[in-house]
Amino acid sequence: MVKQEKRHGEWSLEEVKFLRENYGKMPIKDIASQLNRSERSVYMKARKLGLCRPGKKGSERGSSIVECATCGKKFKVAWARLRMGYDNYYCSRKCADIGHRKRVDINNPLVAYLVGLIQGDGYIRDHKRKAVGFCNSNTILIEEFSKAAKSVGLKVCSYRRVRQNNKKRQVIDVYISSVCLYELIKKLSEKSALLKFVDISREHSIYWLKGIYEADGTLACFGRRCQLRIANTSEFIIATVEKCLSKLHFKYSKRHEILKSGKTLYIVTLLGGSAEIKKFLSVVKPCIKNKPSKEMKNEELKS
Repeated sequence: MVKQEKRHGEWSLEEVKFLRENYGKMPIKDIASQLNRSERSVYMKARKLGLCRPGKKGSERGSSIVECATCGKKFKVAWARLRMGYDNYYCSRKCADIGHRKRVDINNPLVAYLVGLIQGDGYIRDHKRKAVGFCNSNTILIEEFSKAAKSVGLKVCSYRRVRQNNKKRQVIDVYISSVCLYELIKKLSEKSALLKFVDISREHSIYWLKGIYEADGTLACFGRRCQLRIANTSEFIIATVEKCLSKLHFKYSKRHEILKSGKTLYIVTLLGGSAEIKKFLSVVKPCIKNKPSKEMKNEELKS
């Protein structure tokens, strides 16, 4: 028996109609046999037509109509992309670049909160596209960062990675593709610019201090003694912390230095005992580190 050669080339209207009517009802193998085509050819044609099998997530055509965040043009987006949960979608690279250059209102205190988190435990990068990011293992803090960014109107992207150390903990990396925020963070790397920024209003000082504390602060008890500290490798950031604490009428110790992992760490400690700590927590209202942790080692509490 001579084996019949499989068909190639363009699909006829009858074949397309048969595929639309039976895809998802008949196995791909049977459809391919009926049309005398390969299974891959049937699958690729169904994908091109936007067909999906029952039980799969998505609409009948496997896509949905969305509106471009820049120009307002309506276009199709696949369900696989929609499930990623992006806030904004762009119809072209040009529109995406315009969206990433969206202005940031520095008078919004939430911008100060984002700046505090990024300066404390974040990063900026200039690879292909300018972006700022924040990396932490605490999901509550990551959610707060994302929520603040969305409130300001910025697009948030995230992915997970595992940090290779003694304890393999999952670290979540959240970043924002924003040219304006990137340039703002870079500008605020100067002491005079940062001091001017936190002086915009009392809310700016509180929100910036909240971000720095959540990223670089500690609250711990040793016996009956509680201690709240903020530590950073940048001296001008600690100087700004001291200025914010003075502005909010908190008592703090003179900054001191310790050498840790070959780097100089500048530390500011809140004075006044538990009463001052309660006052600080009620004013700043951090989402984490608002309760004393377990006992710390003697070395960590030494000044």
